[in-house]
Amino acid sequence: MLTLRGRSKVVGLALAALLSLTGCSAALPGLTITAQRTPFTASAQAGPSEPASLKQMDQALEQIYQDVSPSVVNITVKVAAQGIQQPQGQYQFPNLPGRPQAPNLPPVEPARPQFRYGEGSGFVWDSAGHIVTNNHVVDGAEEVTVTFADDTVATATVVGTDPASDLAVLKVDVSADKLHPVTLGDSSQVQVGEHVAAIGNPFGLSGTMTSGIVSAIGRVLPQNPQSAAPGFSIPDIIQTDAAINPGNSGGPLLDGSGTVIGVNFQIESSSGSNDGIGFAIPINTAQQVIPELIKSGHVEHAWLGIEGRTVTPDLAKALDLPVGQGAQVISVVKGGPADQVGLQGSDKQATVEGQNVPAGGDIIVAANGQAVHKMEDLITIVTHHAVGDRLDLTVRRGSETEHVTVTLGARPTQVPQSDSTNP
Repeated sequence: MLTLRGRSKVVGLALAALLSLTGCSAALPGLTITAQRTPFTASAQAGPSEPASLKQMDQALEQIYQDVSPSVVNITVKVAAQGIQQPQGQYQFPNLPGRPQAPNLPPVEPARPQFRYGEGSGFVWDSAGHIVTNNHVVDGAEEVTVTFADDTVATATVVGTDPASDLAVLKVDVSADKLHPVTLGDSSQVQVGEHVAAIGNPFGLSGTMTSGIVSAIGRVLPQNPQSAAPGFSIPDIIQTDAAINPGNSGGPLLDGSGTVIGVNFQIESSSGSNDGIGFAIPINTAQQVIPELIKSGHVEHAWLGIEGRTVTPDLAKALDLPVGQGAQVISVVKGGPADQVGLQGSDKQATVEGQNVPAGGDIIVAANGQAVHKMEDLITIVTHHAVGDRLDLTVRRGSETEHVTVTLGARPTQVPQSDSTNP
């Protein structure tokens, strides 16, 4: 899936193709991590012509791959292609004036549905047979088949999906020796510049490993870049320059010790393939979502019920705003949590550089004592809370400062009066 961003595209990494035969597949390489590993910082004996640091990194990557690859799996997902059917058999022709009557022919057979094939990646979560992938890999799947690294094939069921975080859980019934659960890291400790590796199924090439560094942390991306309709966002995204391509969806992003720190799910690209900007859902988010999916098949997310934008110094100057940073409330969802405590959205329009923009509206500058410098800060704060939690908001309303306490509600499945930067 993809959406335009200027001249580039944000691309979901599940491969998909429209075929006239019988299926849609998504391949999902799982992974496992076992015993001891050689982290990138470990010492190693270098060869005569190779610097010690390079040899050290080579050995660390080799060890990570040996530990991880046994649980890499491919998943074939069969999805009906809407609106396309293949007619079968012979047609009966009507009697035409002046023509001999056509012979009776067999009735027309029902049209056969067409299917899409898609491929993605993923990893073994636990010894009970749960496998984690992206929601967009299995969305709409009629059949899901998992193939392990040793060519063991198993039918998988979809246990639960969470479009809001683009995560999904599958379940396979295989012998215990096929299941090697991963070791989970702590994505809150990830630092820009540290070495990472990705294992997945790019372009259907299962068990592919690439490496790079963490390029940025704390990105906020739309949950569904394919859709032009308003939607919610996913915070705390990890950006990497490790090569990630279509088919890597759901695969693990690993740190230098081989622990999983993220779930690969999107790329920024002008070509539809790797341009050195890939994104992973933080594993800490997965650790909140996956147990709920296993337990109940769905997840509730906290919701404030506003549409907003970031206040920049230029915008503040143009609109004569009372502060130069914060999250400006553009609209408030009727009946939502923010509406219930009286938060106010924009009530007028202004012209900035020849364009009409919303003006007025409350500006949220802090939440539970945490400064809100931009809309992404507010999204992250809300996401880190649960339904029913209370947020104490500091709000600038004109020249006045207000303090409002709001009880977060449950996020609706459809986004009313909101955009992709809406908590």
